[in-house]
Amino acid sequence: MPRNDFSSPPPSQAQASPNTSSSAIKAVVEKNGYVSFMLGQEILVDIAPNQAIRMTNKKQGVTLALSGCGTQMSLVHPQGRVLQYNSRIEMQGEDVISVKNAKMWPKGVSFTANNCALVYLVDKAGVRSTSDTFFDLTSNNTSDSMFLMSCSLSATNLAQAIYQSIENLREAEFWRTADGLNCWGINGVLIRQTSDGLTTVERQHGAEKFVLKTSPNNGKARLESSFLYVTASLGEEAHIFIKSEDRRLHYNGNSFQIRNGGHAAGFNESGSLRIW
Repeated sequence: MPRNDFSSPPPSQAQASPNTSSSAIKAVVEKNGYVSFMLGQEILVDIAPNQAIRMTNKKQGVTLALSGCGTQMSLVHPQGRVLQYNSRIEMQGEDVISVKNAKMWPKGVSFTANNCALVYLVDKAGVRSTSDTFFDLTSNNTSDSMFLMSCSLSATNLAQAIYQSIENLREAEFWRTADGLNCWGINGVLIRQTSDGLTTVERQHGAEKFVLKTSPNNGKARLESSFLYVTASLGEEAHIFIKSEDRRLHYNGNSFQIRNGGHAAGFNESGSLRIW
């Protein structure tokens, strides 16, 4: 497959920098029909012809994804997993007490745990028990599945997808800013990486902007759109945080807190239900 070496971009596509002797960044068209950028610090960014994105942080075991249609986003992280599909957002985390699940949806936020007999709903009226079902987000890598599904829908056949990706790669641009930020533009997607590996991928669709971000040093990750804001990290500040409109979820590996408007509930450090 065609390979593009971005270590020495042509003058028309780059801002000259005295520090252009860094190791080569390679991009290839893979057999499944997408372009794969192998960046520094073991960060991989994959882009399908329909602008589906997968971002892999090998050092920290983090994978983020955005579907081609823009209605689905996914985060696979050691602290937990998040899946957005249309107007619903699911989260799953596991600690020594239990496996905890939550779902943000138009009626509110429902949540439960595998050692809890009930499902609870936090809506604008307060907290009550309800019935609901949740995906097992650990059954596979949801980010990989989402991206590969988008790849299969990106063209009428594999040969066409490969051809489109070859053209996208040929037209890709690279530039380096004065402060050493490496940037790539391909198929309407912007990739930026700092010298320490912090990588940001942005995709614009009309007035909507999608952001995927991760660091190879501390395991921080972020997903962002006008509908969804997710952060995750490891270490002393290990957490999963989700915000969508007036709904919030915070999980630090011990306590699990859900908020909807002025009402909040969840599980405390011992796994017991708590209403705040």
